[in-house]
Amino acid sequence: MKKKTINMLNTPLKFIGEYYSHVLQRPINIIQTKAITEAQIAFLTTILPLDYNLALRSLACAWLIIALRKCKRLL
Repeated sequence: MKKKTINMLNTPLKFIGEYYSHVLQRPINIIQTKAITEAQIAFLTTILPLDYNLALRSLACAWLIIALRKCKRLL
């Protein structure tokens, strides 16, 4: 039951990973897919909400830097 649920939740990530593989023209595994997706979410969190206070904006920027470093290490 647990394995079936995990596989069901990872199905969208597999499709996204196939897209990233096509765009980057190299094979991308599920861990790399998660890292790229996290970096994209961190980027959107940093630029989209314009009414953040400085502390939240700083946390979003820190998350973006950490996510980009993770991507660089994994790719």
